[in-house]
Amino acid sequence: MEEIIENLAGNALWSCNFCIRRKSFEDLGAFDEDFKEASGEDIEFAARLRAAGLKIRFLPDAIVYHPARRLSLTQWVTRVFQSRWHVLYRMKVCGLCHAGLREVDYLARVTIRTLLRRDPSPRPNQLFRLVLNWLLLPIWVPYLIYWESRFRKQCLK
Repeated sequence: MEEIIENLAGNALWSCNFCIRRKSFEDLGAFDEDFKEASGEDIEFAARLRAAGLKIRFLPDAIVYHPARRLSLTQWVTRVFQSRWHVLYRMKVCGLCHAGLREVDYLARVTIRTLLRRDPSPRPNQLFRLVLNWLLLPIWVPYLIYWESRFRKQCLK
């Protein structure tokens, strides 16, 4: 299976496809180093950028090409569990209690959107990832709750 990075509508500000003036990047505090892996630090940064009122422009004519990455089943499972960083993002940006459970809510909404959308049928990768998430749910939820607790302790220090 392959993982593909896309930002066709410009509503995502992933570090793999944006540019920013160095001064603005530094003034906003750069990427939050609480994110120990590349998975969430860019969306958290985007939230700070928007909160600061900086203008974000989407340039549809700019092309950033990221070749599809082939992922083994082990790598796909690893991707599912990297969502612990999304929990940290939710805690930092939204201050949510039960941020881990919000990931499950998000999974449900994405599943419904994917299955009910009017676009052509979902890509096999999307369906595979959704099925994998649902199959891993009994392990994934306690895992997210564990990380939420750990992040809360880390933030209180």
